[in-house]
Amino acid sequence: MEAVLSDVVAPEDLKKFEKKYNNELMKGAVSKETKFEYAWCLIRSKYTEDIKKGVVLLEELVHKSSKDDSRDFLFYLAVANYRLKVSHVSKADMKLVSTVIWFARTSDVWFVRTERLWSG
Repeated sequence: MEAVLSDVVAPEDLKKFEKKYNNELMKGAVSKETKFEYAWCLIRSKYTEDIKKGVVLLEELVHKSSKDDSRDFLFYLAVANYRLKVSHVSKADMKLVSTVIWFARTSDVWFVRTERLWSG
């Protein structure tokens, strides 16, 4: 789990999938696969703005997908939110978030909301 949360995308991979995404976008339709690949690269970026772009793409995928696909996209959305908030989180909170993400990925729970973990 730690590897998923701390993995950083190689710049050449980010450029490759950004190019693929933009090419499909210019043609009028981006496939779900391409959108996910680009989002996955973005949320593994070391730059906050890239991660935020990845969150937007993943949210679009969640809303336009089947229940089963949504569960997978929500897992990656939880990872992205974790990465956005990691600088404000204690070690105990990080362990809790890791557990929640693991549970969401390995169970039949298809809807994970992380906002409550960060509020008061």
